[in-house]
Amino acid sequence: MNHVRPWTQRPPEVAALLNPAYCALLLRAAVDGYVKEAEAPFPFPLLPFPLPLSLHAPTRSSLPKTVRTKMHVWVQEHPEAKILFATRARTLTPYFREGLIFAMAQEILAVDANGGIAQGAKKLRRPPVLKGGDAEAGLEAALFVGRWLARAGDLRSVFIAWGVRP
Repeated sequence: MNHVRPWTQRPPEVAALLNPAYCALLLRAAVDGYVKEAEAPFPFPLLPFPLPLSLHAPTRSSLPKTVRTKMHVWVQEHPEAKILFATRARTLTPYFREGLIFAMAQEILAVDANGGIAQGAKKLRRPPVLKGGDAEAGLEAALFVGRWLARAGDLRSVFIAWGVRP
């Protein structure tokens, strides 16, 4: 099981990029994209997908430019994105959990009556510190991933395409 190091033991780059507030913003961006595209809550089993897809720079930069690109076709055409996806997802799990707990506690995300993930009560503005660079690119990618997941088909198809299990 992966454990998160205490803040004092984290390298500054890891602490900055994988801090709970930023991970919460990435999750919220993905939920915003999904809700906009599907007009439905984000399925909880898909919630771990946005971080490994939006934080990994080579994957992020190779994502399609439009959500009309079928996810399963893109994954087949980009095997390099799929090869270490499961490893990245597993490695990011503790940070995902921290971000999700932060998002729920700060009302950035909420769980609806059916167990779906919805936008929380808190209205968000993009912090000025995130303008430009990797931080903003990650947010834009997370929004795209949310929209893309909304069009990707059923949950089983998404998991099969990426070679992972819930």
